[in-house]
Amino acid sequence: MKIWTKEQLAELLNGKNASDVMTAEQERIASESNLLVLFGESDDLLEMRGAINGEEDTSWESDFALLFKGEKYSYTDVKLSPEKAECNMIVPLSDDYDNDNNPRLIRVSAYPDSDAGLCWLITSKMPCASFTINDDGELPYCKGIVIDLDEINR
Repeated sequence: MKIWTKEQLAELLNGKNASDVMTAEQERIASESNLLVLFGESDDLLEMRGAINGEEDTSWESDFALLFKGEKYSYTDVKLSPEKAECNMIVPLSDDYDNDNNPRLIRVSAYPDSDAGLCWLITSKMPCASFTINDDGELPYCKGIVIDLDEINR
């Protein structure tokens, strides 16, 4: 049973301070609702909360994709046989390809609008709801997204 929709959670997170984006209780409810929260932190991390917990290193512009448990993937082109995802996960995509056609694309851009103070912009081709994290309660620091994994084609 969904406690929150992606839009409700995004509204709840909107305007939060960078130092306290989500409480443990919010993370638990997001997980139970199968919602994935993505936002940037520090100068090189994509943070994941809710349905998937963890972080991925990122650079100025990095592409990632959502994988569901059991789907095959390969981290490098030299692997002879792909691996199966043991759980739902976010994986980095190679810059060697045009990732724009990937239906599960997640793009992380660092400093997309430094004049406005924005350090992170997270976008996706998947249906998502966006929210803004502030720095010291004033300037926008990050535009993150919430994805409902139940809405994504498998």
